[in-house]
Amino acid sequence: MSYALLILALACSQQDAPFVDVRIDKPFDDLLRAQPLLMSEEGVKLLRQPDGTVLVIGIASTPVRDGSPRDRKRAEVVCKTRALANIVSEKQGVVVAHTEKSESHQQVIIDNDGKKKTKSVNEYLSLTSSKMAGLAPGFQIIGRWTSADRKLYYYAVGGILNAHGEPVRDKPPAK
Repeated sequence: MSYALLILALACSQQDAPFVDVRIDKPFDDLLRAQPLLMSEEGVKLLRQPDGTVLVIGIASTPVRDGSPRDRKRAEVVCKTRALANIVSEKQGVVVAHTEKSESHQQVIIDNDGKKKTKSVNEYLSLTSSKMAGLAPGFQIIGRWTSADRKLYYYAVGGILNAHGEPVRDKPPAK
């Protein structure tokens, strides 16, 4: 009986790692690995440190298609742009435009037998676009990882800002 409980306890204590192939630069490594939720959610994370500095981390992800070198390059380009865009949009905002268009028309067809057929067509188009412009100085690649099932590729850019919002160079975050 106790042997079965031991096996059950061991099985329950072993949790699958949520990520594989994790490579994160040292100042951000401990923080992100300690909080996997920060690693799994896209967007920008602003983490105020006790010394007054702010860690800024932009995370983006994209589906892995075939895992080829070409696919990896695509994922890097897509994610880098999106991660930086997350940081810029947090600071400067995003302009969102939404347009809707609806058209309806009916067509009546009379065939040779005099029978009428009506054809009704409804078209609806909804288009939402966003526009953002800005610079993200002082932010560099801080990490890359893949979901445990290898279906999502994650990419993170980040930097450290002082209390005035200016980039801090070569200063590890306080613990």
